[in-house]
Amino acid sequence: MKNIVLLGSSGFLGTSILKKLDTKKFTIKTLSHKQKIPFKFNPTSGSILSKSVLNNLIQDGDFVINLTGQFSSNLKSFFQINLNGNLNLLNILKNKKNIKLILISTTAVYGDNPKSFIESDEPKPHSIYGMTKFLTEQLCEKFSKENNLDITILRISNLYGPNKKDGIITNLLKSTNSKNPISLNHNGDQIRDFLFVDDAADGIIQSIKYFKPGFQIFNISTGIKYSIKDIIREIEKTDLTLNFKTSISKPDEFCNYANNFKSKKFLHFKPKTSFQKGLKLTIDNFLNN
Repeated sequence: MKNIVLLGSSGFLGTSILKKLDTKKFTIKTLSHKQKIPFKFNPTSGSILSKSVLNNLIQDGDFVINLTGQFSSNLKSFFQINLNGNLNLLNILKNKKNIKLILISTTAVYGDNPKSFIESDEPKPHSIYGMTKFLTEQLCEKFSKENNLDITILRISNLYGPNKKDGIITNLLKSTNSKNPISLNHNGDQIRDFLFVDDAADGIIQSIKYFKPGFQIFNISTGIKYSIKDIIREIEKTDLTLNFKTSISKPDEFCNYANNFKSKKFLHFKPKTSFQKGLKLTIDNFLNN
């Protein structure tokens, strides 16, 4: 039985993972700012910025999954959680025995490219989010090699699904109830790889089962690209009226999607939810709430 510590467990992805983790096969402990985690998951309220909380929570032989560090408009907080928080975590882990870490990163570390990225491609992040995540990855690689830590990086593509609070799909749906149109960068021609949240959770659980010693990187993605205009056409098939405007602004990557061959081969990861099915589930949830 594996002992799992899930950091950032009350978020969008964390909630999906907890629904899928079998407490008969895993002993689970969770860390979150919120206290809405079921008691069976041994919830601890706190922050990755607290060394004492981390030290008390993580024990020898634990499997640590770090979901913290989603993008925030509060850049100071965002940098602190990603960089200082992960540095705290790594300093705690190097003093424990038989520790394994899975860091949830993003395909945004790759930057912009018309072709699908593979794990050996040199990261050239374009956005602040991608740059910060790449720095976090580099911290992990350094600690792994210098302290013999077992660390796996999972670069996850754009997540979507029911109850997601932000992101382009959520914002498009919210625009149906807004008088102010949302602005679509790159004239709405941006290309992304959209991964349904439950498939991402499956990929993370598969990486727990496969986990090997040393430092490793895997893409958790569909390998299929969609433009924002493609998404708009799919949503408008439901007769929803979206409120948007296009803009030539280019603050982030134009094309970003990733090859998942390596994760399919080694993790036996295979996305089960087609984009059309995932989008329908997302829209239905939006209309019913």
